[in-house]
Amino acid sequence: MTKIITRRAFNVSALTTVAAPFVLPAYAQTAEFNLKFGHESLDTHPNTIRLNEAAAAITKRTNGRVNIQMFPNNQLGGSTDMLSQTRSGAMDFTVLGTVIISTLAPVAAISGVGYAFPDYTRVYGAMEGDLGAYIRQSIEKVGLRPMKNIWNLGFRHVANNIRPIKTPADLAGIKIRVAVGALYVSLFKGLGAAPVSLNFSELYSSLQTKVIDGIETPLQIFVTFKMYEVIKYASLTNHMWDGQWLIANARSWSKIPADIQGIIEEEFNAACLRQRDDLKAIETRARADLTEKGMVINDVDTAPFREALVKAGFYKEWKEKFDPAAWALLEKSVGAIN
Repeated sequence: MTKIITRRAFNVSALTTVAAPFVLPAYAQTAEFNLKFGHESLDTHPNTIRLNEAAAAITKRTNGRVNIQMFPNNQLGGSTDMLSQTRSGAMDFTVLGTVIISTLAPVAAISGVGYAFPDYTRVYGAMEGDLGAYIRQSIEKVGLRPMKNIWNLGFRHVANNIRPIKTPADLAGIKIRVAVGALYVSLFKGLGAAPVSLNFSELYSSLQTKVIDGIETPLQIFVTFKMYEVIKYASLTNHMWDGQWLIANARSWSKIPADIQGIIEEEFNAACLRQRDDLKAIETRARADLTEKGMVINDVDTAPFREALVKAGFYKEWKEKFDPAAWALLEKSVGAIN
């Protein structure tokens, strides 16, 4: 009988060594601001490493006035749970994908419009420019305070256990896990697949139990979360780019003096830039690493996929759904989208 690995068990087995239980540092007992930060990344993921570095630097630069207690690996719940906790103030910080945040601030999902961005230069130009500023303002209106820099998740690709995906027709009937968000569901319906919305924490076990046939995610996720253990084919569809906003509870943030706010944001934004470099390095070697692990990877001509979305009315639908000002800023960054 095949052994089913739970998300929790998988996370532990994925580590080279099991992380020791968290012990509250001595300085936390005297810190003026004890802040809680939950996120979904494994202990060994670049996100976790860079966030831990930033937290340590913040404590050092504030002479112990700030202590940030980290809870990685979905210890405090799945993505939607952590968003709710951060908004309510039960948690002070989290870093979450745009599609999750869009459940509160819909415009946050606009960066995931299918085939909008051709490369990272266009991505960061938009997200660090007028479009990103517009999105951050919208996030602030729902009681959250985003940092300026957006963390990279990468360009997303389709992987499944049925067959290689070379044309949109190959997606017909395939149950593809997508993040919990209408944009993702709409995109894959437009491509002819059968999208299934699941939180990231359910992904690995759902592949094992064949609840889903496949996933759509950046190549770095296949590597860092060992998805090659439960999936066979990866097709480089590049169908959208996704990132993560590091957000704070607005009330908690407002209680922190301006000079300390500056230190916190500076360190988190610097950590974000290092994380981008980390993921770029992983992506550079991912194809060779995954092929060595037994995955079958194929390139894709993306033009027919975009044409399928046009025919399905995907772009027309989302141009009407998104704030016209935001759509105009997106097209200002990447050109006309239709």
